[in-house]
Amino acid sequence: MARNRYDIDESYEESYDFGQLKRLGKYVKPHAKSMVLIILLMLLTAALGMLFPYFLKVIMDFCIPQKDFKSICIIGVALLGISLFTALAMKIKIRIMTKVGQSIVHDLRSDLFEHIQQLPFSYFDSRPHGKIQVRIVNYVNNLSDVLSNGLVNTVTDLCSLIFIVAFMFAINVPLTLVVLCGLPVFIIYVTVLKKRQRKAWRIQSNKQSNLNA
Repeated sequence: MARNRYDIDESYEESYDFGQLKRLGKYVKPHAKSMVLIILLMLLTAALGMLFPYFLKVIMDFCIPQKDFKSICIIGVALLGISLFTALAMKIKIRIMTKVGQSIVHDLRSDLFEHIQQLPFSYFDSRPHGKIQVRIVNYVNNLSDVLSNGLVNTVTDLCSLIFIVAFMFAINVPLTLVVLCGLPVFIIYVTVLKKRQRKAWRIQSNKQSNLNA
């Protein structure tokens, strides 16, 4: 990169480096217990959420035709309890994941600061200060979000999807198969969109870096 040039885009690796992901594991490992707790809590919330459509089915098919208002009240109280538990679980998740995310940011920036102190002067002479700042601030924040919320949300959403499909099969197998017919098209669409998003993120990141420089 030319000396103090702000209008030159930085180059990025074309493919994922799983070796670097392994190195990042040391920042997640100290918080493994908290993240596992949140994942289990979210899975329980997702499982309880599956009861909402089932209870509504019971009310529509049995309670209302039979005018069983007592059962309607009991189910209503149960749904209210599930809603309150879900709200409490989300509050706990936000509090714990915020703490985990900030701790990861602290560890990343501490190691990054120590690494920067060991770099030669030529590194700073060949790059605008704004681009170095973006790497330390923006990139670290994005990486922390991926290592904390991104990891938890991925596992939780995947398990929730499994719960939903299993619940649908338990209720109506033919209708579930019809719904899943569109899944291959969705997978192809997501694959294509993923590549475009990655390219767009690179462009946006470069322009943000140039702007700060």
